[in-house]
Amino acid sequence: MPLVVQYVAVDDDELREYCISACEAFTLRCPKEITPHLSAITEMCLKYITHDPNYNYDDYDDDEGQMDMDEDDDGEEDDEYSDDDDMSWKVRRSSAKCLEAVISTRHEMLIEFYKTVSPQLITRFKEREENVKVDIFHAYMGLLRQTRPSPSLSLDPDAMEQEEGTISMLKQQVPALVKSVHRQMKEKSIKTRQGCFALLTELVQVYPGALTHPHPRPYTRHTVLPRE
Repeated sequence: MPLVVQYVAVDDDELREYCISACEAFTLRCPKEITPHLSAITEMCLKYITHDPNYNYDDYDDDEGQMDMDEDDDGEEDDEYSDDDDMSWKVRRSSAKCLEAVISTRHEMLIEFYKTVSPQLITRFKEREENVKVDIFHAYMGLLRQTRPSPSLSLDPDAMEQEEGTISMLKQQVPALVKSVHRQMKEKSIKTRQGCFALLTELVQVYPGALTHPHPRPYTRHTVLPRE
């Protein structure tokens, strides 16, 4: 594993994709052997899920108010960018998939995931490449599924304490999570909107009061009704 992680640092996006995909496979198929390397794998994926050297997200972060005024133009700017010669999106996609594999197989690391992985995934909902964005949604939905209360945990005081801790951390992150999802609901892409609703569905199953405030109705109305 150290050798695989070492090769990820080589400035070759195709090689990076293969190495990160290998880490995903090891995580799913060799759970015992991969355990000592999970922290390094997670750190690596969090680094490369933001690997987009040919695009500047600063305008996206600074332009939220203007975006509300220009809803009819959503998605047009992204059309100016082509991934024909840019392989970095494959690195980001493989990173999201690998994170989902780690999250879905390591319930015991939930507290750590909410400290390090969850905030990063939320900020990456702004991903410009639709296929990558969908995989980021899937990774976060995997985190929510792992957070669902389990009846069997009622007999284990330590497990109950961890469950309460993860729910508490989720509640703290809900405002940022919902705000980020709301923004994506304005996109023209049907796949992106479907991903938003799927994620919100998982969220309310874990934390039923998540959408009480802020109320999502203006955004869901924008999403489900045709544009005039």
